[in-house]
Amino acid sequence: MRAVALEIPHLWKFVSHARGEVERALTSFAPSVRAATVMTASELIENAMKYGEEVPNLLTIHLRLQADAERITIEVSNGALTRERVCQLEQRLAEIASSTDREELYMNRIRTLLDNPTEKGGLGLYRIGFEGGFDLTCTFIDSIVTVTAVRGAHEHGIV
Repeated sequence: MRAVALEIPHLWKFVSHARGEVERALTSFAPSVRAATVMTASELIENAMKYGEEVPNLLTIHLRLQADAERITIEVSNGALTRERVCQLEQRLAEIASSTDREELYMNRIRTLLDNPTEKGGLGLYRIGFEGGFDLTCTFIDSIVTVTAVRGAHEHGIV
């Protein structure tokens, strides 16, 4: 079992350190699996940087990675002061989970963002679902949102 647990300050310079820690933890995994996992962890940490907030019971971003021969699980937790943003996140994750064609969902999101330059967000989650092959869920308890990404540890998908 490989495991990583990090507390990441809300400063962009720490994102590359977290990526490196995830990559080092997965050196025995296939390059495509490692790349998908690093991309997923990075996207989730970046979302926590962009949309997360410091709350009294969580002043940093928490990353947890667990990986074995069967499954890879990434959890990223951050503070959220309002339920509104979490509802938007839950809607996107439900859309990804119910999709029968994650590539089309991803491409549609790219087209939407290109056609509407003022609209923002969501592309990274669709990328995780399509390119990374991860399933995404979230919880929201005591002003802390945790996004969990899970996939098999075998090679598959686009990466």
